[in-house]
Amino acid sequence: MLITVVIFLTLFITSTVDAKHIIGGYINYEYLSTNNNMNRYRITLRIFRDCGDPQNGGFDYPAQLSIATSDGKYFQRNFSMGNPTVTNLTNLFSNPCISKPPDVCVQEGVYTTTIDLPIDPVKSYYIIYQRCCRNVSIFNIINPGEYGATYYTEITPLAQQLRNSSPTFKTIPPIAVCGGFKIAFDHAAEDKDGDSLAYYMVSPINGGGQGNTFQNCEQVSPQPDCLPPYDSVVYRPPFTGQKPMGGSPAVSINSSTGFLSGVPNIVGQFVVGIRVDEYRNGQLLSSSIRDFQFNVADCEKTVRAEISADKKKGKDIVFTFCGDELTEIKNSSSLEASIFDYTWELTSFNKPDTTFSTKNLIVSTLEYGDYSGFMILNKGLQCSDTATFQFTKFPGLQADFSFSYDTCKAEGVAFKSHSTSDVGLPLSLNWLEGNTTFGQDTAVNHTFPGSGNYDIKLLITDTNNCVDSLIKTLPYFPVPDKVLALKTIEGCVPAEIKFPKLHPDLDNTYTITWDFGNGETGVGLNPIHLYPVVANYDIRVHVVDQVGCEYDGFFPSGVKIHDLPSAGFDFTPKNVSNLQPEISIEDSSIDATEWLYILGERDSLNAQNPSYIFQDTGWVTIRQIVTNKNNCKDTIDLRVDVVPINTIFMPNAFLPASTGENEEFKPIGNGFGIKEYKMSIYDRYGNEVFNTDDFNQGWSGKTKKGDYYPNGVYGVKVRLLGPRGEVKNLIGKATLIR
Repeated sequence: MLITVVIFLTLFITSTVDAKHIIGGYINYEYLSTNNNMNRYRITLRIFRDCGDPQNGGFDYPAQLSIATSDGKYFQRNFSMGNPTVTNLTNLFSNPCISKPPDVCVQEGVYTTTIDLPIDPVKSYYIIYQRCCRNVSIFNIINPGEYGATYYTEITPLAQQLRNSSPTFKTIPPIAVCGGFKIAFDHAAEDKDGDSLAYYMVSPINGGGQGNTFQNCEQVSPQPDCLPPYDSVVYRPPFTGQKPMGGSPAVSINSSTGFLSGVPNIVGQFVVGIRVDEYRNGQLLSSSIRDFQFNVADCEKTVRAEISADKKKGKDIVFTFCGDELTEIKNSSSLEASIFDYTWELTSFNKPDTTFSTKNLIVSTLEYGDYSGFMILNKGLQCSDTATFQFTKFPGLQADFSFSYDTCKAEGVAFKSHSTSDVGLPLSLNWLEGNTTFGQDTAVNHTFPGSGNYDIKLLITDTNNCVDSLIKTLPYFPVPDKVLALKTIEGCVPAEIKFPKLHPDLDNTYTITWDFGNGETGVGLNPIHLYPVVANYDIRVHVVDQVGCEYDGFFPSGVKIHDLPSAGFDFTPKNVSNLQPEISIEDSSIDATEWLYILGERDSLNAQNPSYIFQDTGWVTIRQIVTNKNNCKDTIDLRVDVVPINTIFMPNAFLPASTGENEEFKPIGNGFGIKEYKMSIYDRYGNEVFNTDDFNQGWSGKTKKGDYYPNGVYGVKVRLLGPRGEVKNLIGKATLIR
């Protein structure tokens, strides 16, 4: 027969808990394959430890196990499981609506390896791991600190032949349970081969020691692990392996389903063992034992009932509302993650009790009357909580009103209430403009200081002190209470006139039509119109407000368009040059009172008939701007050509050996504006003896060596490029005399 022993110790730290060692674990095997009469198995060792105290021992790196046979011999004294995969465990608590106990830290270390074992028809294999010690604070066993734990699994001959895998427990037991609350934990296992399983409470198995002797089995971690059989722990009366926790009712397990239930009523730590038997075709194939430590503690509920309505919020609220002004009682209970259902129990006089399961209670569909009831969280569960409420739903009321006024007279606005009560109760009225009351009757008249949009509020109250209100915006735009005014507008033909606002109250909400006095019309607050003819124009304006009131304005000669002066001038002399740069300007304008002459881009003159001296040659624009008495202006432009002139003369002889003006040969005269220049000297044989492109450089009559050329007549050619691109060629003679 196969026996798997699994030990699981969970931890909950309270003032009575002092765990210092490994807190649980178990071994299981899974058949993988067969080859040459050898079965291959996957061995899994799970160890659980308390990680809340840094002084506690860690996981084994690596874990050493032993393999023995049922004839009392070791098949392998030590083999390594390698290093563990470590995971932090959370949410292992028995009651989903109980807050997590403080300072709980549990880690799971999982060791996995594969082994090959020869199929033995008569002997079992034992896979063994032992470790000391249990928590000294365990309440239900005698001398708990002297006990350790043994994890082992037996692979029987029948299990080897049938290629069986051991059952494995589906879930980890809760780290903590709450005293006075029901335990409801599925402790069932699952079997890979589909065998039938049965469950029983049994005493856990001891293993290891405190290392007080030299005997191997008394060591904290025996090496090799000791051979079976093993002793069980001894319970403190009245606790037993079948009733290890007491309780009312006592904690027990369903033998068919593996479901663990009961209500523990003693705070402390309790070691509990569960055995699962495996059957195939009615034949017992194996037994597996898992022991674990339940930590029973005082717990607090995490759910808190709280509701709110009509600005009232709390666990118990009382309020009133009218009609449909309140649609629901809102649920603001916490902790929402621990709330699984809501129950509203509603009671009203002469009405049947009703129950609702929504989160919020809809009250808009209820009839008028007095109501009371309860809002219950998690009804029937351990973590239930309740809020109470009481309210009265009064009949509703609706505020409504209308207004009317003659915008053409500005005599005020008539307001009339059309408010109602659902059951015809008397109503009190209060009319307000802003925060100021202006009436309390059903019909009232009120005046306003000027045009604009006004927010009017009607506040109504019935005999139940129910209140409703309505705000409407009153568009109040009467015709202006002052005559339209237009100051005469003057302009110069052709004049583009922008008309001003005729009254401060006018804006773009008014329809304004204009007659511009010349057969043309326009619309708008500030229209623009072009007047191309000199005349005085009568202006007419027609104003219509938002409600159709009309008002007219007439402005004789509202626009006056004046004629322009006529610009005109001339200048003398007409031939202007760098040799004659001064001109006289003669005005010939008509109807001018002011004159301005602008010459080019630099100078300006404001005399009627000024004179001017040009500082440079070229074309210059003279602009005359004249202004008349109505400030109207006219402009005319004339262009002046200031001609650049140069005068060049060629001498016919020179005396190179002398001193004075004739010591070298060069042109005489004004070289103004010359852009290019070249002079060449030739002897009587046509040979060039001198040339220059510098107008100021003359011929000295010397050779390049410094000797004088002989006396005689020499040919001269001069080529000029004038200031406006004209070309001049001069030919002459130069007589050299020494």
